[in-house]
Amino acid sequence: HIPVGAGLGGGSSDAAATLVGLNELWGLELPETTLAALALELGSDVPFFLEGGTALGEGQGEQLTPLDGPPGWSWLLVIPDFSISTESAYLKASIGLTQSRQRLNMAQLALKSQDLTAFVDHWINDLEPGVWGSEPRLGEIAAAMESCGLPLAAMTGSGSVLFSIDSAGLSGEPVSDQAVSALKSREGIKDVLRCSSVSTGVLKTYAPCHLRVRVIVRLPLPQGWAADGERGLVPGE
Repeated sequence: HIPVGAGLGGGSSDAAATLVGLNELWGLELPETTLAALALELGSDVPFFLEGGTALGEGQGEQLTPLDGPPGWSWLLVIPDFSISTESAYLKASIGLTQSRQRLNMAQLALKSQDLTAFVDHWINDLEPGVWGSEPRLGEIAAAMESCGLPLAAMTGSGSVLFSIDSAGLSGEPVSDQAVSALKSREGIKDVLRCSSVSTGVLKTYAPCHLRVRVIVRLPLPQGWAADGERGLVPGE
């Protein structure tokens, strides 16, 4: 149910699920290290969805460090009726590694302590300034989210979806249905979804189900032969 092409990893999570499913379906018994290598060939963020949870991704996406996740936090996804080119988003990016690392460290601490206010204060996406500068409609949607009392209006990956913690201000109370309806009715917004994060990926969520079926067919035995439970057909006595 994850929208594809929205900066949410919908296509990559499907790829990870397919990889694990085919490994089981075909009885390949590939180890997790091999699955991770194959996942990286499919896409830089596909390996993440094998383990899931909250993680820091480095390198090409294959170097994953598990982080404390935000248990109990729910989210709002505001889906525009237009898309953003991933290539264009990265070309416009101005990434300040030092500042980004500092804010990332603070956001990690906020996650660990479940400090909602600190997480909002230190959230950063270096792709946002370039994308918002070339697509002013995103800024208008973000302003609408803030006017409805959402504590955060941030872009998912390269966009175009915007997200917020499902909390009115920072009260911890869910955003009202009236506010969600008001957002849905705005021009440029395709849908608003309530969702929650999961703590595991495909490898831990997927539970292989082996179904063995014994088919018993009763046929007339050839003349001169008898059925033996251990040896099958044997010459009749």
